[in-house]
Amino acid sequence: AAAAAAATSAGKLDEVKRCIRREYNSFFAPMEDAFYSRDVSFRDPLNEFEGVDKYRSNVDMLAGRTLLGQIAFEDAKLQLHDITQPDAGDDKRLETRWTLRFTFKLLPWKPTAVFTGVSQYTLDEDYKIVAQQDFWDSINLAEGGGYLPKSVLEGLGDFVGQLFEKEKKAYAMPELPYVLLRRTNGYQVRSYPGYEAIEVEYQRRSDAWEMLGSYAAGDNADGAKQNPFVPSIMQIDTGDGGKILGKRMSWPMKFIPPGASIPTGGSIPEPKYRGWKKITKKPTVFAVKTFSEPLTDVTVDNMHKELRQELLRDGLKPAEEDAKTFTQFDELYMLGERRNEVWIPLEGHPWPYGS
Repeated sequence: AAAAAAATSAGKLDEVKRCIRREYNSFFAPMEDAFYSRDVSFRDPLNEFEGVDKYRSNVDMLAGRTLLGQIAFEDAKLQLHDITQPDAGDDKRLETRWTLRFTFKLLPWKPTAVFTGVSQYTLDEDYKIVAQQDFWDSINLAEGGGYLPKSVLEGLGDFVGQLFEKEKKAYAMPELPYVLLRRTNGYQVRSYPGYEAIEVEYQRRSDAWEMLGSYAAGDNADGAKQNPFVPSIMQIDTGDGGKILGKRMSWPMKFIPPGASIPTGGSIPEPKYRGWKKITKKPTVFAVKTFSEPLTDVTVDNMHKELRQELLRDGLKPAEEDAKTFTQFDELYMLGERRNEVWIPLEGHPWPYGS
């Protein structure tokens, strides 16, 4: 009897998980009321209410299915990355990790707001959702990786701050696609696909830029022009005492779709010259810190140390690295503010994309 009851409970819990997946994928079109208590409570950094009708009105507004929603919001997407039981012995609690984005239409420039975080669900004895508590990585994340409630003013500040951020630059080449897994006030966590690239060693970045530009323009084994992605990805190989042993730059040329071994349309051409390498990178989750300071060896080293300390503080585990990785998104000699980044791969990432 006990085994049969356990099997029944596990089946009901799986049904709730499947419901959550469906609702996230469709942005609650429809919301499946049968899985919710009539008096379900919801709380996030900006909202607090009770009742399944208010819950539905909230998601319908963000999705643009209400009058106010049609005026204020569009392109709402809720991407599920993971769904887990925080305590394996407690089948009445679930936690999801997600990325939410939407466009705010009430401002002339129609900015996009992006939030990442977790939802903590509480279920009753009938496996109906009785409470949902949302936390944002940008304001609720606490030392050690847990979450703490914050005031509505802090939530409002994060939201409004995104609406008035500087407009993102348009680059000459498309950006290598990624899935945003975490957005904090100091760094991001991104899931990048596998890709094929051309890599060269260099002493001066201008030399590497010229070589990679030549390959992309058709100076390769097939004589075929290529359309690279930004950013330019650079790595510094170091030895004992931090001594620099070498520098490498690569340009991603084609990304590899999930589950495939080569890019759509086939691999990129082989390079013609000795020392130029065609490389394949596997899908990787990186922690990323963005800055505008010039890309000097000292700046890269300092930003790398700062990011590493932030990751350890937040309970994430940086992977062992053979080289420090940093990137440049803008043209080599562009004037004005630039977008530079340091990337650190993460080991044993706790919320794998693609769940």
